[in-house]
Amino acid sequence: MNRTTVIIIAVVAIVAVAAIGVYALNSNNSGQGDDGDRTAIVYFSYTGNTDKVAKMISDITGGDLLRIEAAMPYTKEDTEYGKEDCRAMIEAKDPTARPGIAKDVDISGYSRIYLGYPIWHGDSPKIMWTFTEAHDFKGKTIVPFCTAADSAKNLDALTDDGKWLDGKRFFKDVIESELREWISGLKS
Repeated sequence: MNRTTVIIIAVVAIVAVAAIGVYALNSNNSGQGDDGDRTAIVYFSYTGNTDKVAKMISDITGGDLLRIEAAMPYTKEDTEYGKEDCRAMIEAKDPTARPGIAKDVDISGYSRIYLGYPIWHGDSPKIMWTFTEAHDFKGKTIVPFCTAADSAKNLDALTDDGKWLDGKRFFKDVIESELREWISGLKS
């Protein structure tokens, strides 16, 4: 190898190492943002669609995944659209319905909460209402996302405080680059 080739290889190697270092610094996977604030992705998923999106958001943000589980798990019969007597429809029609949560999801140590849920009968499942009413969002930034349509307006009304950002609807075939674009465009 001649001297020019060795210099070019050395420069390329230095640039590659520097790029990897910058990427590692920007790819924070501790659940903590650049400003030291912790991020959580809190979500409820029945079919797995919201679970998939939540995991991608966690990968992108480095936030911690916190899954909401129903105390009485939903069955296929509970969520059958078109049936007026299915559990999800009965809950949707009852303004006082608050399904139980199996285990509390502690959000006290987080300042940014990505709040994910599917849309059932045109709104967030009532288990999300249970969750939002049970927690203190004061001083937190809430970023709702759903896997059918945006319905954060109802959840926002249930909380005393917190800064709610514009949510976004994701379909089951969402790709990571779409999530990255949305997250990088958020104005907190």
